[in-house]
Amino acid sequence: MKRSFVCIAVMTAVLVCVCSACGLQKQNDPDDSAVLDIDYDFWSNEYAENMQNIKAGNIRYGNRDEMDSLSYYFGMSMGYEIKYSSMDLPLDINVVSGAAGEAMLGTASQSYGESVEYIKNYFNTKYYERRNAVLVKHAKDDSVRLAQGDTTTVRYKADMTMFDDDNERHDFSYALGNNYGSSIRSDVNLTISAYWFSKGLVDAFENNDALMGSDVPSAFAVNAYMQNYLKNVRPGELKEQSERWLANAERQEGVRKSRSGLLYKIEQTGDMNVRATDDRDTVIVRYAGICSNGYEFESTYAKVEELKLEMERVRNDASMSEQRKEYELRRLSTTLELYEEVDYVLGGVIKGWTEGLKYVGKGGKITLWVPAELAYGESGAGNTPTPYNGVGPNQALRFDIELVDVKPYKEPDFR
Repeated sequence: MKRSFVCIAVMTAVLVCVCSACGLQKQNDPDDSAVLDIDYDFWSNEYAENMQNIKAGNIRYGNRDEMDSLSYYFGMSMGYEIKYSSMDLPLDINVVSGAAGEAMLGTASQSYGESVEYIKNYFNTKYYERRNAVLVKHAKDDSVRLAQGDTTTVRYKADMTMFDDDNERHDFSYALGNNYGSSIRSDVNLTISAYWFSKGLVDAFENNDALMGSDVPSAFAVNAYMQNYLKNVRPGELKEQSERWLANAERQEGVRKSRSGLLYKIEQTGDMNVRATDDRDTVIVRYAGICSNGYEFESTYAKVEELKLEMERVRNDASMSEQRKEYELRRLSTTLELYEEVDYVLGGVIKGWTEGLKYVGKGGKITLWVPAELAYGESGAGNTPTPYNGVGPNQALRFDIELVDVKPYKEPDFR
């Protein structure tokens, strides 16, 4: 658990989406405000009844009768992102939003890895050839129109020939939505209603003003709302939540409190003859880190399982060449080794770890409840207000840690 935490942005899931200029711009298009009928299963009453009590960490289906503004605005921010980064793709936004909602709740019919491969394959084998053909067609149309003296500025819609048929359009839209939703599920430390997120995504993409009044908030207004919440509102919410959470933890049987305010429970003492005593010692650990709102922001256990599943998927992928399989499996195996046992210099981690890991020896297990001041403090695990930080501002944390081994610090021999 290093102090210099690296944020994982959800938007990395969409690097394959290429924002391109499809011809000239038209000032008015009578069909621009058309709203797609909501018919995807995720939005159905039957699905809602089945999912109403589902909770996946900090993600819930949500109450369809009570608007969740934060989730809705967050969904709108994603809707604008998709709209402007994928302008040349005729996406089925209802399928995108439904897949995102399912992925957020852990019920998607496709794995994250499968979605990534599907999207990569589309862009590597189909996208550029089809896009160039569409641009050529638009250029010809422009030439004819201009030759006839028509100087109207035209904005072309996404061309349906970007996909083979409706099935490919559906499959790509589902993979893209699953990509977004999976990233939100794993990387976003906010309590989110999947239903209202998905609704906001569609409304922003389709300029639907049914919920937001006569004017749909612009992308700038949505961003301002999110920034204000994350920078000004959320720190106070998390501080109050963390204080209540720590107070409840302190009342649990077997939990002790140190002078620093660290709460800890020794699950297994381990070999106290082999323990960390110097901040320069190296500890080898397996662990899971959970925020005060139940969001698991980091876990070596989960990462190991994820890598094993991905290796199994690669082994069973009939479309992948043996040479590519060998490369991918070697890469995944190397990463797996790094997560099976992680080592840190004790003085290079958060204060709660530096203190807490001295209470057990080799083979020991300990649970730490770490106040924000012994973790990432007022700024959280990042310097800018963003929902993609693993730890929010003023947020207390819990760690379940196995101390696999300890390597005592040795003074260097300069002889």
